[in-house]
Amino acid sequence: MLITHPALCGCVHTEPIASWQLQDEPLSAARARQLAAGQLADWGLDSLIDTAQLLVSETVTNAVRYAPGSIRLSLHRCPAASAV
Repeated sequence: MLITHPALCGCVHTEPIASWQLQDEPLSAARARQLAAGQLADWGLDSLIDTAQLLVSETVTNAVRYAPGSIRLSLHRCPAASAV
């Protein structure tokens, strides 16, 4: 798992992408964890779920607390990235 812009890890726009608009509210962190876990399971990447849930939760919580406005969570499946 790589937390970065997809272009920086060599991904192209043809890679699978999952994206969701989240509300600017504290409950969005829990929703983001559910969405990320479900998508990673669909992609057969179950081994990444725990780490992704932690990273997504922290990132969305920070967005809710410090960045006013809408929140978009996007997951890009990038076979070229293999770092956690």
